[in-house]
Amino acid sequence: MTRFHRAVFGALALGIAALPAAAAQSVSSVEQIGEETLAVIAHQGEANRSLVSQQGRDLQASVTIQGHGNGEDVRGLVEQTGEGSSATVDIVGDGNRFAVRQSGSGGPAGNEASVDIAGSDNQAYITQINDLGVGYGNYAAISQSGEGNEAGIQQTAAAMGGFGPNLAVIRQTGYNNLAGINQTGADNQARISQEGDFNEALIVQEGFGSNVQIEHHGSNFIDSVTQTGCGVSGGCPPVHIIRGMPGG
Repeated sequence: MTRFHRAVFGALALGIAALPAAAAQSVSSVEQIGEETLAVIAHQGEANRSLVSQQGRDLQASVTIQGHGNGEDVRGLVEQTGEGSSATVDIVGDGNRFAVRQSGSGGPAGNEASVDIAGSDNQAYITQINDLGVGYGNYAAISQSGEGNEAGIQQTAAAMGGFGPNLAVIRQTGYNNLAGINQTGADNQARISQEGDFNEALIVQEGFGSNVQIEHHGSNFIDSVTQTGCGVSGGCPPVHIIRGMPGG
């Protein structure tokens, strides 16, 4: 088992919503129930924690963090339950941890989440669940620049007919970074782009009609793709892996 399996997918499997309490310098918490709600949190400094919980439809959450060690003991979290929701997280600093969890709650999903981090030793995770919603796909994107960062995206379709198509994108620039995407359902797309040395990328897909692209620009990298349930007749679609030197 690589460090990626232990770090990224281990964190996703444990459940980003079930987090223990921990001390923080300051805690900002927003809880909203309704339609077309908006939550905005901005933190500056160290050892802060941001929590947003929203339930309804057309939800919007925006979190901005500047500083180090925010969510170090317990991740900052945006949790949205409903359809047509969006979450945006922007972080500048080192040693920050943040997670976004979105679900359709028994109906269509169609949610969007993006996390943008500049710094080192940061962790970002996005989990999206499409409970029913055939034809309603989710979009998740994580962008990280720095060293020793971890990024994980998990997109799950319902057990009974909840197809995507979902799109997951991870972009990393720097060294010793980990990126992973885990998807179930049909017609999903996974993209990982890494620039730098000693980076690792892993994509796991279960379902038919899925599409994969991994792009490395650097050296001493590791990549792995696993696809199951593609269909006996059609087979799995091509896997695109692009490798080159930094800046190439």
